[in-house]
Amino acid sequence: MRHLLYLSIIALALAFAGCDDDNTPQECDEGFEGSDCNTEVRAKYIGTWTGPNMCDDNALFPIDISMVTLLITESETDILDISLELVLNTEFSDVDIPGETTMLIGNAFETGPTESEVFGNPIIVSSDGIFRSETELSLDFVVTVELPYVGASTISCSADLVKQ
Repeated sequence: MRHLLYLSIIALALAFAGCDDDNTPQECDEGFEGSDCNTEVRAKYIGTWTGPNMCDDNALFPIDISMVTLLITESETDILDISLELVLNTEFSDVDIPGETTMLIGNAFETGPTESEVFGNPIIVSSDGIFRSETELSLDFVVTVELPYVGASTISCSADLVKQ
């Protein structure tokens, strides 16, 4: 019985001696991930995202937005920054909303309100998105257009986008 106890102690000692610090997760610098910490966190999100759009009903809003395209590129300002360009695909033409740079916060981002002009009319856009995976993005956005003789018209939309 004593030999069994000694063997157990020796086996435990060898088991713990076999552990080293190489198996502990490595702490990467901000904005980087991976086993070697050389992969930018934002890299998996860079690309073109598209999907059908669902907007609330607003009879005064001048365009019917059927699809949404979101172009995400790297920003030069910070390792966690991404640049976004929103394209609203309508039955008549594509409406490009000028790009904006924003910071990734975990797997999410927020923009706006960003003021611009589309077809000579003032427009304000704000959005927030959550990356559900490296290929799926939930995007919510609000667009307000100032139209002559009508005034401001606002529409709230949601889109489940897929990386192309």
